[in-house]
Amino acid sequence: MDPLSPPGADSRPRFALVLGSGGVRGIAHLGVLRRLVAEGLPPDALVGCSAGSLIAAFYAAAGIEAEELVRYGTSITARHLVAYGLVLRRFPRGWESARARCEWITERLSLLDRCSVDHLSFGVRSLGLLTFDVHSRREVFVATGRETTPVTLGDAVRGSAAVPILFPPRRIHRGGVKMCLIDGGVSRTLPVHLAFESPVSARRVLAVKLPGLPGFQEKRPGYFRCLQDEFKERLILLEPKVPRVKSLFFSEGDNLSLVEAGERALTPEVLDRIRQWL
Repeated sequence: MDPLSPPGADSRPRFALVLGSGGVRGIAHLGVLRRLVAEGLPPDALVGCSAGSLIAAFYAAAGIEAEELVRYGTSITARHLVAYGLVLRRFPRGWESARARCEWITERLSLLDRCSVDHLSFGVRSLGLLTFDVHSRREVFVATGRETTPVTLGDAVRGSAAVPILFPPRRIHRGGVKMCLIDGGVSRTLPVHLAFESPVSARRVLAVKLPGLPGFQEKRPGYFRCLQDEFKERLILLEPKVPRVKSLFFSEGDNLSLVEAGERALTPEVLDRIRQWL
């Protein structure tokens, strides 16, 4: 048995890829995922919040290959996101033109309404998506193996990616439950603990940390250093050196540079450590 693994842990996922918040910079997650797959090191569990939830869900639940996700991600520009936000809010002026501009985003998101955290692709055994309920002021974690919840995979992704101001919350009134789901990053931008805890229960975690404001659970000084101290060799905190991107004026060229930054973050040393995990 691997000395880094607790007794009886052989049936757990070998390693989880945690994809956190980052706004536009979340496109760098695609570079990390594509490089892992190309190196023959695909994760067998994924946990995501905010931008990371979109990528985790499309890959693991919708079964879209990493290379195709890169094509999707690099084609998105600010005008698409603004148009999508206008459509969700049903602004009376310019609504039809906005809908036409972002129709392809709506179509791809609709794929997730036919997906489940319990039917996954590419050898992924566990998927977890973090969002936050404004009504209860609690995290909502939709994950493989977790008890039934009125929050579907599609709800969780739309809620987790509901960046305040840009996108409206995902409102749910189902089964006698009312929720108002927003960006999971308001609580935790990098939900590492959720990857180690049940029901995901990964033995090791590769967590991709991007620049941005911390969640309210992460604001104490030295939070991420303490996280590394807690899990030691079982955790790799990957911090891609992403280029400066103007959030409201990014281009397809910016997107490509973000993907490349994600790929570069997986240095030979990091890849060797992951191979040792396996």
